[in-house]
Amino acid sequence: MTTVKHSDSIGMYSWWWNSHISPKNSKWLQENLTDMDIKVKQMIKLIEEDADSFARRAEMYYKKRPELMKLVEEFYRAYRAMAERYDHATGVIRQAHRTMAEAFPNQVPPVFADESPGGSVTEVDPCSPLTPPPLHGLSEPDELQKDAFAEGRARKSLNFDDTEEKEQSVQNNGGPDLSDEVPSESERVSKAEVEISNLKNALTRLEAEKEAGLLEYQQSLERLSNLEREVSRAQEDSQGVNERASQAEAEVLTLKDALAKLEAEREANIDRYQQCLEKINNLEYNITHALKDAGELNERATKAEIEVKALKKDLIKVEAEKKDALTRYKQCTETISNLEQTLSNAEERARKMTERAEKAETELETLKLVVLELTKDKEAAALQYQQYLETISRLENKLARAQEEAQSLHSEIDNGAAKLKGAEERCSLLERTNQSLHTEFESLVQKMGDQSQELTEKQKELGRLWTSIQEERLRFMEAETAFHTLQHLHSQSQEELRSLATELQNRAQNLQDIETRNHSLEAELQRVKDENKGLNELNISSAMSIENLQGEILSLRVTIAKLEAEVELRVDQRNALQQEIYCLKQELNDFNKRYRDMTGQLEFVGLNLENFASSVMELQDENRKLKDICERDRDEKLALLEKLKIMEKLIEKNTLFENSLSDMNVELESVRGRVKILEEYCRSLLGEKSTLAAEKDTVISQLKIATENLEKLSEKNNFLENSLFDANAKLKGFGVKLTNLENSCLLLGDEKSGLITQTDGLISQLDVSRKKFEDLEKRYQGLEEKYLSLEKERESTFFEVEELQKSLEAEKAEHTSFVQLNETRVTTMESQIHFLQVENLCRKKEYEEELDKAMSAQVENFILRKCAQDLEEKNLSLSLQCWKLLEATILSEKLSSELELANSKKQMEMKSLFDQITILRTGLYQMSRTLEIDATHGYDDMSKQDQSVLDRVYGRLRDMQNSLLTLWMKISSS
Repeated sequence: MTTVKHSDSIGMYSWWWNSHISPKNSKWLQENLTDMDIKVKQMIKLIEEDADSFARRAEMYYKKRPELMKLVEEFYRAYRAMAERYDHATGVIRQAHRTMAEAFPNQVPPVFADESPGGSVTEVDPCSPLTPPPLHGLSEPDELQKDAFAEGRARKSLNFDDTEEKEQSVQNNGGPDLSDEVPSESERVSKAEVEISNLKNALTRLEAEKEAGLLEYQQSLERLSNLEREVSRAQEDSQGVNERASQAEAEVLTLKDALAKLEAEREANIDRYQQCLEKINNLEYNITHALKDAGELNERATKAEIEVKALKKDLIKVEAEKKDALTRYKQCTETISNLEQTLSNAEERARKMTERAEKAETELETLKLVVLELTKDKEAAALQYQQYLETISRLENKLARAQEEAQSLHSEIDNGAAKLKGAEERCSLLERTNQSLHTEFESLVQKMGDQSQELTEKQKELGRLWTSIQEERLRFMEAETAFHTLQHLHSQSQEELRSLATELQNRAQNLQDIETRNHSLEAELQRVKDENKGLNELNISSAMSIENLQGEILSLRVTIAKLEAEVELRVDQRNALQQEIYCLKQELNDFNKRYRDMTGQLEFVGLNLENFASSVMELQDENRKLKDICERDRDEKLALLEKLKIMEKLIEKNTLFENSLSDMNVELESVRGRVKILEEYCRSLLGEKSTLAAEKDTVISQLKIATENLEKLSEKNNFLENSLFDANAKLKGFGVKLTNLENSCLLLGDEKSGLITQTDGLISQLDVSRKKFEDLEKRYQGLEEKYLSLEKERESTFFEVEELQKSLEAEKAEHTSFVQLNETRVTTMESQIHFLQVENLCRKKEYEEELDKAMSAQVENFILRKCAQDLEEKNLSLSLQCWKLLEATILSEKLSSELELANSKKQMEMKSLFDQITILRTGLYQMSRTLEIDATHGYDDMSKQDQSVLDRVYGRLRDMQNSLLTLWMKISSS
């Protein structure tokens, strides 16, 4: 890993690793360069350390800042030592040149412009990126001792001490009287040759250093060209990024339109689903009515069967035992009354079931209302989501504007750099012209000595100006780093936009899946409609057949009633005949007894029987008459038997009708099976509804994620705005310094014109130049004060950032409190769910009690069957109907329980949505309170009131933004 980092650092800082020049002539320069190399490596190592978060980077910045400041101070000391050494060397060379010109006026040329201080300044230019300006006071004794030691070594190496002593003696004794002080020309020539040799050596060394500086200058120019290329590439990349952002915004708009369309289709599908549910409820209601009618018909048919059987038994047993028939008829009537009571109980239960069904229908209507409210809430959530998307687009526009401002700042920085280069060139030209003027006025030695001192002061001031230029370059580098951070943030925002695009694609796919499901549901609903049509037709045909059967049953009842009346009449006639026959038998017996008595009396009297022949004949006639009467009675009995046969035929027809009724019952059972299938389908639809609710929850969670992303983007935008504000402040400082440099260049031009035009008034011009230098010092002090004020503003901005962090922590604490409130609400909801479960258990117990009652009723029916063996078939049919009713009750209770569960779930969802709305509303009102906005407007609708508060908060934020922009413009203009 260390080798990889070393290779990366070599690739990143190639401008430093490729800029080493090994000087062979100067050992001091070589030592200074090695020391500089070590310090630069340390600085690169500090800069290369990276962190994962902004907070970590800030900590590293504040921790490593003192070390970086130390290294910068050491760089400045080294640069200053080099500058002082160079200044001293140029002064010594100038003095040597003067002495040579005085000694050999004909041999030595008067102009010495190549080794001038202006040229040295321009040659030292390439090293400027490696020597940052001072930021604190220099007060370390070790470094000062090193600088003094280095200056001593330089003087020993160049042997300038003798020349200085000679120059001082020449200046003290006077330059023009050389013949008095020099004894002979040979000594003078030898001394001059020695000095010339020393000067030549020094010139060779300086030329070598000059070549090294030129090479470094060329390398710095190449680096600047590379940087300009990189900047142009970065601009092109930013343009491409802007185009991609515009494309992404267009895609987001298209996706929004698609989402709106899909939501409209989804609402239409929901309406269709509700219509289908209503149709299913109507079908269930019709089926229940049909079942009730079929039950009534079955009851009537069973009653008719019982009555027919009773009549059969009565007719068969009329001749034998009338009393037994009457008693059995009484028993049958009692059993019928008992059965009627059971039927009345069953009807009461059916009424209860209908009441429960009505309650379930009312609950369904309430649930439908709840679903409509939920859809309204969903639409409101969708509107909020669209508003969030609009805010995201606004933030993206702000980011684009910030990038444009950064590009404009970059162009301004480039213009400033170009202006700095032009100012440097002007300064170099002015310095060269000043040197030419100095060479022209070498005759005035005393005045030029004063002027040389002033020129040294000017050079020092130029060195200060050069340090200020270096400071501006460092600030330029900081601005570049800020621009890189902005590019990094822009790339992060692009990645977030891509992630949002992928999420939108996923949502589009989910919506497509929902559409396919809706199409399948529509196809199934069409199938169900077709089946319902078939069932309706079957119900209509069954109702027609039932009506026909009812008419036939009514006609049968009428005929049965007529037959019963006739049977009663015949029974009465038969009873009367039997009584008459009984009376006749008694009379015959009486007659026989009388006849016996008579014969006995006759025999006793001794009379003949022939006398009684006539009487016997009369008796026989009477007997014949009685026989005729008996035959008539027999004929009547035969007619009654024929009528009974007709009744049997009617009974057979009734059996046929019963078979048809059983077939209808089978058809009804098939219809019930289809109804069960429809109920299962409804359950599946309810399951899909729950999945849709889950999808709604996911959409709400995605909205929360989108709000969090918006908060992150707003934080990043705040950071970018702060960085842009700092960059603007730095650019303003650059502009002020550029204006100062231009003013100084203009002043130097004025000085040049004054030196050319006014050669006689040098003293007065020197006074003017001193005044100008004092003005420059004042301006420099003003610039220092501005720099201090800028640092104070920077500290204030850091303080504001800390306050914002504190406010963020407070908001986090509020968020935790909201989470705790939500947890408490969840606990309360769990308690409510437990209470509902307890109620469900109670209802289950009641249901079990009702089942026990039903079982007891079945036991009573079984006892009644034993009591009434003749009515066993009717009891069986009643028991079957009871079982069917029980199954229907079980199904209805299951449906009611499922509806109650769905109702509880929807109430839970409504409560959670209401809690979220209240939380958002409280946050909105807190924002309005912090912004001092009146939230009470007297609206009846809370949504309108919330919308008005949102509009006011947005307007207040826009006003604050505009006021901040105006303040910033005022500050920038000032």
